[in-house]
Amino acid sequence: MSRSLPNLLTREKSGSRPMTLPAASFKDTIKQLATLLDSTHSAENEAAHYELTKEFLVCYKRFAPPARLFHLLKTLIAKNRHVRGTLRLLYFWIDSYFAKDFWRPGSRRIGRLLALLALAATKGQEALDEVNRVKLVIIRKYRDVTSHGSVQLREIDVLKNIATGKDRAIERFFDFNPRDIAEQLTLLEYNIFRSIEPEEFYDKGWTKEKKAPNLHNLVARADQVSYWVASNILCQKSASTQLRAVNRFVLIAQWCEQMGNYNSLMEILGGFHLWAVSRLKRSWNLEKKYQILLRHLEAMMSPNANYANYRKILAKRAAALEAGVPTLPYLGLFLKDLTFIEDGNADMIDDKRLNFDKIAMIGNTLRSIQAYQNVDYNKKIKGKVTSLLKHLANVPRLSEDELNRISETLKPMKTLDDGSKISLANISPTSSSDSVTSLNDASSEEDPVPGDAGSVDNDSSDASDMVELSVSDHSRTQEILKYIPNA
Repeated sequence: MSRSLPNLLTREKSGSRPMTLPAASFKDTIKQLATLLDSTHSAENEAAHYELTKEFLVCYKRFAPPARLFHLLKTLIAKNRHVRGTLRLLYFWIDSYFAKDFWRPGSRRIGRLLALLALAATKGQEALDEVNRVKLVIIRKYRDVTSHGSVQLREIDVLKNIATGKDRAIERFFDFNPRDIAEQLTLLEYNIFRSIEPEEFYDKGWTKEKKAPNLHNLVARADQVSYWVASNILCQKSASTQLRAVNRFVLIAQWCEQMGNYNSLMEILGGFHLWAVSRLKRSWNLEKKYQILLRHLEAMMSPNANYANYRKILAKRAAALEAGVPTLPYLGLFLKDLTFIEDGNADMIDDKRLNFDKIAMIGNTLRSIQAYQNVDYNKKIKGKVTSLLKHLANVPRLSEDELNRISETLKPMKTLDDGSKISLANISPTSSSDSVTSLNDASSEEDPVPGDAGSVDNDSSDASDMVELSVSDHSRTQEILKYIPNA
């Protein structure tokens, strides 16, 4: 082991936190990592050193561009300092970020990289062994980029065409069963999620649309889907169809849970928690199976004790990633954790040295995100329902003010002394110029609960259940309502 190594590593007392590096300039941090990777050590320490390196690489662009990192590695090799460790650092860099940092058709980056390897090959047998490892990873990554890159681009182009609405045909939403809806929601949001680059999370990038377009897109969808859920519930014309809409969304949320899509699950629960919807919860009178499902989902995603229940479930899902089981995590919790790290820790110490503790914490979080990005839902969910994807890519929804105005026209359903239910109180219709056209009655088709062969609410609409909605800005609402189907 290198003599400088014992003083190089620091560890919290009792080993409660992993190894880290002392604060140093960007240049000296590169030297420290090269020193670690150049050393002979136990398998346990080797794994810890690799983790430190990967945590640094996912964050390094906060402090320097790729050209700066490449120059520092080249300088170390040229001066014959920690050549083996420098080449190992280069290996990890290429293995993780070849497509983003090296592969540019027509650029000179690959040529410069090969020239650096030729120089390193003259530094002895150990260096030559590492050079060959680096060449092998370049070949592997090159094949990955050239064979899969065009496919991924085609998928992104399809999503862009859907999102921009080049084909405006929208199918009736409730013509599809809850599982199909959950699957297509999962595919759509996963493909946005996996397109997010690590740099978009730097410095709370989700608040800066231009710097983090993919991240901002997925964050914005949270509100969009929640308002879409609320719009579908509130814009039903009768108590029974409103209840059916609630039932349907509970089932969709349950299917999302079964598929490990906690992001869309949280968006649906967010729709239930909007004031315009939550004030009517007493009127739902959900069948017991739906009450149990909803309580289960809300307890699982509860923010209590810093999302303790959800974190336990996510830890189990993370362990299943190696078996190829995909998960779309709730993005909001990662953003919460990153905000805590950003606000509670300085980037620099004494304005000169990188705070490696902060780098390690952010790097660990970003590498967790990458692990979920790398297990592909497109291989697990067979077939894309294009018409449904088009609908979900730009979900029709009312604004919060419009939802609140509609909700205020609806009185929560009351229960009589004998336990029987009475419907939502009828609202006296206004003049035809102000009234909103009601939706058609829902069909009596039943939706199966995931894992349940039984049927769900088979009640039919009744004239006494009818409610006519009246809002002042009826023209925009009418335009939206024609896209919101029956329950």
